[in-house]
Amino acid sequence: MRFHSYRLSSLPLLNNNEKGRIIMHSEKKGWSVNEWCDATSIGRTKTFELIGNKSIQSLTVGRRRIITTSPDDFFNERTSEKQDRAND
Repeated sequence: MRFHSYRLSSLPLLNNNEKGRIIMHSEKKGWSVNEWCDATSIGRTKTFELIGNKSIQSLTVGRRRIITTSPDDFFNERTSEKQDRAND
């Protein structure tokens, strides 16, 4: 029988902080592009398209892009937009 081992930081909803404490994404303030893509199951190309059309907020620090819109906020906003269109 094979068992799969996963690093906690590779799981989409969990991340370790500097003290080793597991934190949920809702507590995080910023995500790398790869972390955000993993958490949302959206590809890099679509993610950069969403950044370009201001659907998600990001900032650049040096050469690194940090996404400041949480995956939860992104999906909540998209869900509420869809419900608003269905109600019209």
